[in-house]
Amino acid sequence: MTEGSLGAMAVILLGITVAFLGVRFAIGMIRRRLLVVSGIAYLMLGVLLGPASPAIPAVDQLGPLAPVIALVVGWIGLLAGVQLDLRQLVRARDGTTRLAFLESAGAGLAVALVARWVLSSGLVEDVSPEQAWLAAGVMGCTAATGSRSALDLLTGRFRLEGGLADVLGRARSLADLLAILVFGVLLCVIHQGETAPAQAVSPTEWAVLSVGIGAGLGLLSTLLMGRGEPEEARFMGVIGLAVFASGAAFVLQLSPLLVNLTAGVVLVNTARQGGQVRDTLSGTRREVSLVLLVIAGALWTVPPAGPAVLAAVGYLGLRLGGKVVGAWAGTVGTAVRPGLVRGLVAQGDVAVAMAVSYRLVDDGVAADLAYTAILVSVIVCELAAPSLLKGLLLDEGQLRAEVAAVGES
Repeated sequence: MTEGSLGAMAVILLGITVAFLGVRFAIGMIRRRLLVVSGIAYLMLGVLLGPASPAIPAVDQLGPLAPVIALVVGWIGLLAGVQLDLRQLVRARDGTTRLAFLESAGAGLAVALVARWVLSSGLVEDVSPEQAWLAAGVMGCTAATGSRSALDLLTGRFRLEGGLADVLGRARSLADLLAILVFGVLLCVIHQGETAPAQAVSPTEWAVLSVGIGAGLGLLSTLLMGRGEPEEARFMGVIGLAVFASGAAFVLQLSPLLVNLTAGVVLVNTARQGGQVRDTLSGTRREVSLVLLVIAGALWTVPPAGPAVLAAVGYLGLRLGGKVVGAWAGTVGTAVRPGLVRGLVAQGDVAVAMAVSYRLVDDGVAADLAYTAILVSVIVCELAAPSLLKGLLLDEGQLRAEVAAVGES
């Protein structure tokens, strides 16, 4: 590379840095003033650094980064796993399980069925039947996911405790659990690790292996984690768990989300320091989310504009419509109100992690459209979720108007 090209590259990177910091500062002000959560600046940074931006080939080849990507995706699965307190779930008698299952299934099935029909109808060219059902399955799984970002934002701002906040938190954890399980099985179906007929392993066996590896590593971490360990030791133990679980999933071409989810559920529900492990991991959520968004942006490729807009609008509309119908069905005959769906709109890290995992195993026009639709939906839902949740809390009496006004000042 010549001296002139190096200078031009330095100027371009400096410009990107200044622009990124400016956008990050502006979004930070909006976030504080208007209760908005969005990592769009980090997503755009990834786009600028990835193959979609040919002027800056900083991350031209993403193959060598696959193990790192697997670790980041696996960490998201671990975060989802430690949020699931089985003892609290068993004690709950408020219809949360039914609500979570039906609202996530409603959104996932609505998106998956329509996407499968559209991609198989010939409206989108150069899509094989296998690519069509895989893209539809991934879109359905991501549509079923949720996010705690809006709930965490309002909980921190207004110090919410118990009541509706707990119901929404459990519903989100259960929805993510179900979506990750289905997504993990989907990757087992398309597994490419064994090709010799004599050594063929069925999708069911791959799924059992995924859960078994995660459960085994979770139990091993429980045995190695003693009582009263300092936070630094717990954190190093969690890092070791994530590295081993994600590494095993990467080598065997399994879902890092499913393996780490299982490990997290087992660890937090069997270790004496389960609650402290959850708190330790929760402190890493923001940083890992930002890294994931940069990776997601770097993996994005430019799809055809018209089909991409239709895919994004259709995905978003079907997801929200499916959630409304599913939430209504999940609250019939229970004390839970159907309007609770306003607190379940958020879509975040788990959906992005699924999209990233999918992007690494498939390409083509169907993958491009599905990936773009998922990312657009995540951005829109993350922007809208805090306001919708705040309105729900006000209507349900969980938040007083004067407190909300003081919290925004």
